[in-house]
Amino acid sequence: MKPLKCILAATLPLFLAGCLTVDTIQTRIQIREEGKPALLTITHLGFSSGEAKPGDVRKDFDHLISEWQGDEYLIARAKEGIVVRDRRVWEENGRINGSMTGLVEKIDGLYPFWEQNGERILLVECEEEFELAETNGRILKTENNRLIVWDAGEKVLSWTLRRNFESESIEKNRPRFARMFREYLRNPEN
Repeated sequence: MKPLKCILAATLPLFLAGCLTVDTIQTRIQIREEGKPALLTITHLGFSSGEAKPGDVRKDFDHLISEWQGDEYLIARAKEGIVVRDRRVWEENGRINGSMTGLVEKIDGLYPFWEQNGERILLVECEEEFELAETNGRILKTENNRLIVWDAGEKVLSWTLRRNFESESIEKNRPRFARMFREYLRNPEN
């Protein structure tokens, strides 16, 4: 059994690189009837950059747009076992958000679930900048780990990770990102 690292590519499949960061990551897996792949939706709320220089902030923004529009993202997700059906980026209340929806044949291959005593269990080890904030399962805390436990028959598995620190540069760059996104939508060729 491998623990789920909060910074695994599968938990952050949209866009995080360089100093590109996000406030909240919501993961939802809908398990469908036998023979049909699970439906995975990952939503990122509050993209920004931790960079200090405007040129570096621009690079982070350009990376966000490249991941949203480019084929490399689709190829990387396919290697993880996700067939991307939809990905989008939008602005809401001055924040840039993104989501990806895809089909996953084997969720156990993407996330390290195991079943025991009629329960589905996921071990979560978060990197320092994120904490497990919510789930529709039960959170069990041990001295060293966090487990999410669902009844084995549960058809929707969801959890939310939140960035657990404040950053002046991230907050300062948030309106820059929104401005860049509006400019991009007006003129996507630049």
